[in-house]
Amino acid sequence: MKIRLIFNFIILIFFSAITTYGQTTNMLALLINKSDAFTKSNSTEKLYVHVNKPTYAAGEDIWFKTYLVEGRFHNPDTLSKVVYVELINSQKNSF
Repeated sequence: MKIRLIFNFIILIFFSAITTYGQTTNMLALLINKSDAFTKSNSTEKLYVHVNKPTYAAGEDIWFKTYLVEGRFHNPDTLSKVVYVELINSQKNSF
């Protein structure tokens, strides 16, 4: 009687583990697919601004170049074509 109870318990745990593993695999694949679909439909953009000096004095020319890339793989982005830059001084006034 005791051996049969232990045998039934082991079989129950075995089948529970198999069904649990199968569900997590499907759920993980579903989560990955939904995440990829969201990323493709709602792509992010990253803007990098490259300047030639860390600080500028009043009256100096500012040289900068911007790079707009797709956020996931950093490929050149074709979604936006224009970058607007606003220069602000230490008193938070724009030029």
